[in-house]
Amino acid sequence: MAESTIETLNAFSKNPGLAAASIPERRPVSASLAGYLAGSAGLAVWLGFGTPYGSLFGFAIMTAFLFAYNITAGFLSSSMASMFLSLSGKDRQAGSLFLLTGISESCKLMLIPLGILTAAMPALRTPAFLLVLAVQYGFLIFAVDRIYACGKTKAAIATLLPFVFFCMLVTLFILFIAVALFAALISALV
Repeated sequence: MAESTIETLNAFSKNPGLAAASIPERRPVSASLAGYLAGSAGLAVWLGFGTPYGSLFGFAIMTAFLFAYNITAGFLSSSMASMFLSLSGKDRQAGSLFLLTGISESCKLMLIPLGILTAAMPALRTPAFLLVLAVQYGFLIFAVDRIYACGKTKAAIATLLPFVFFCMLVTLFILFIAVALFAALISALV
């Protein structure tokens, strides 16, 4: 299992396009789960720079929570992206996209050195985080284009569509809460 993970990551470092194209055949589950875990740990360390956890146990709990979140978000986003690509005529298995999303999560390990560098300049934390997300999504768009042969535009839409959908859900939730509070205020005044 560890050998498969190391081989997969080595293949991505040598030739990312070829390694991405081989995901549907190889099914590197261990590398994908390692990527999800590495991304979760990197994000937990990044978040810990601003508010220390106080103990290793607190860090482990935060990493476990982020790991569960990343697995769930990866499953939902890869399912939605796969559905979009399937509807546009590029049919593959959603499992390949889920595995690829996990491998791309390992880009969040860059947050650890960036967190150390930006500790002295907190104003650079947000641009550094956005830079890491841009690298992660750039890698994911490149790899989706290689697997599905759909072009960069369709790959970008498929990759970013779940994020847009999530933002729409959050906006609707906030609007629902605002309307409920407004209705409660009106009923209290009447």
